[in-house]
Order: sequence, then structure tokens, then C-alpha cells
Amino acid sequence: SSAINYEFISYSKPSNKLYKTIKWIHSDLPRATFKPQQPWLRSDGADIVPVRISRPTSSIDAIYDFYINIMESTLVHYTTSNIAMESESKMSMGTRTMFILLKDTAIELQFVERPNYYTTPDFTLKKFENMLIETHDTIITSPYCGQDRWFDNHYAYSTWTIPGLLDRVMAKLKDRGIVYRLFKSPYD
Repeated sequence: SSAINYEFISYSKPSNKLYKTIKWIHSDLPRATFKPQQPWLRSDGADIVPVRISRPTSSIDAIYDFYINIMESTLVHYTTSNIAMESESKMSMGTRTMFILLKDTAIELQFVERPNYYTTPDFTLKKFENMLIETHDTIITSPYCGQDRWFDNHYAYSTWTIPGLLDRVMAKLKDRGIVYRLFKSPYD
């Protein structure tokens, strides 16, 4: 199975036959803000476009610090919710979500923090995050050396259109002692 979920968002409601069979998740958390796409004027006339990448986190505060203070991103939206996601459930969730926009991009990064009790007790999100960090810390020995099995669990961000951004980000990572890895891709 895959850890990738494709979510399609439409301005049109599905057909009644399909609509009645869907088990809807109830939430007052937005799925996307669409702010980077406003106004919706696409020169290519595309019908399907990516609007967001959503990732879970055990600490939305740490994510905020990294993306706003190190990556120089913009906070697009932040909200909390205490309603249950399933209509038959009475358990509130205390969920926090945040949408961030990297410079010169049109795809939102959404981060969602749910309480630890909302995941299986055997393998929590925090355990998964710690496993990733421990693996990276063991394998990556410099910005140019080390690659581990989790490197394909990422998204790429090209900064060549933003003068000096990569230099500023690298300086901030070094100042904080954060291990990072650099790759060079040819640009034609």
C-alpha cells in the first residue's frame, strides 16, 4: 500500500447516486484555502491542478518555526477544531491545521496536528518522526554525504528564481545545527 492519498476537490457536487453512498468525514477544518490560485485564471486551461500537499505533524509549532523562520514562507491560514470527524462519534479531537506557502509557489503546504490518542498506540506519528530523524542523524554526515531509505519521502522545492534564498536558508540551518542534504539537478 501507499502513503500517498490523492484528494480531488470540486466546485460541483457528485451525482445523487454517488453522493448517497459516500461516508462523509465531518470537519470544520478547511481542505484547502485556494488563496494562491486566486483569481482562478489559468492560461493553460487545465481542469485538474495540484492545490496542496498535506502532511501530518506531532508539533505544528515546530513546523511553523521551520517554515516561517528558516524557509521564509508565508502563513496563509491557521485554525483549530474540536469537533468529532465521524458523525456517530462523540469524541472531540483538538486538531490544529496550518497552511503555508513557500516563496514563488502556488501549491499550499498543509500541516495537521491531531492528538496522540487519535492514532494506534503501537505506532504513533511521533514514533515515526523520531525514526526518520534517528535514521537521518545516523546516515547523513555532511550536506554532501549520506542518503537513507527515507529520502524519497519528500517534496522538491527549486529556489533559482529567488536570489539569495538558498544561501539564507543554509545559513539558518547551520546556525541552528540542523542537518541537511544538498543535491544539484541540471537545469536546461
